[in-house]
Amino acid sequence: MRFYPEAGRYEFGEIPLGQDESVSLGQANRHFRDLLRARGHPIRYGEFPGGHDYIRWRNTLGNAIVVLVDPPAGRGWHQDDGPGE
Repeated sequence: MRFYPEAGRYEFGEIPLGQDESVSLGQANRHFRDLLRARGHPIRYGEFPGGHDYIRWRNTLGNAIVVLVDPPAGRGWHQDDGPGE
């Protein structure tokens, strides 16, 4: 299984972790990326200057399909398109 998560840098929502604890969507997405990498899953991660909206999905859905359908070699697997290294 391959993964192609993308996240907007302006997604300010918080994800509750427990009593009086939460994490930002950006932190959660980077953590998810790191977990997938640590477990050896092929992943292409990207961050973009935007929020959580359909305009961005419409612009990148085609790219995601191509990347997920094509073989991983030479397609940027395990490379980031954004910060968080």
